[in-house]
Amino acid sequence: MTGNQLDVIIDKKPIRALVDSGASFSVISDKYRRFLKKVLFADAKSVMLKVADGNFVRPIGKCVLRVRINNRELPFEFIVLSHCSHDVILGWDFLEASQAVIDCGQNELVLEDICRDSTAPDAWNLLPPGTIHLSRIL
Repeated sequence: MTGNQLDVIIDKKPIRALVDSGASFSVISDKYRRFLKKVLFADAKSVMLKVADGNFVRPIGKCVLRVRINNRELPFEFIVLSHCSHDVILGWDFLEASQAVIDCGQNELVLEDICRDSTAPDAWNLLPPGTIHLSRIL
């Protein structure tokens, strides 16, 4: 981790993501979603988000991405914004799901054994509830 940025691999493409514990949701820019050729789902359109500069923005949808950190690859749901300060922002939802520990003194982000599903020993669950109700945008 460099400052508040973390090198991750999303859908087999390396990128430096902003780690933002003040962001309620993880976000991807629509530009980067298109670059990854990911399907856009309509579920997030009814939500308004307050962004860092105090303005309110309406997401254009959601998408599911495969996030790889330290040789662990997991699916996670991202809110898609048409305009975003960073291509990828890992928000509180990601940090909570991955049981992250932020050590400001050491400038480290420690990700525990990420939400292991006790019913399946090798299964990992990073998808927040509600992901099965997605509506595809054509």
